Amino acid sequence: MNLLVFAQWRLRVADLEQEIFHDSPNVNLLILLYVFVSDNMMDRKSLLKHFNLDRITMRWHINSLIEDELIAANESATDRRQKEYSVTPRGIRLLKDYRNEVIKRTFLYAE
Repeated sequence: MNLLVFAQWRLRVADLEQEIFHDSPNVNLLILLYVFVSDNMMDRKSLLKHFNLDRITMRWHINSLIEDELIAANESATDRRQKEYSVTPRGIRLLKDYRNEVIKRTFLYAE
């Protein structure tokens, strides 16, 4: 799964996670993902300028925040999202059980 697909997926389930697990999502990560998937070039450029980022630096920040989120999830034994995905050199890998659960919830709770 490449970063764009992951970003779209992560943004789609962020609200579901908050609703189902009562977790507060990583706001910095979600903002950067919104910037990353923004179709409007002017919005993206103005947001990048606001955050003083270029696209390469933004991708680096996104990857760092994802890794931080993974570390935080792995430290908490009670976190239901523990080990939900992993960062690999080729992109993001979702664990099968979590992926199936997210697909089920996304289908059930989608608008």
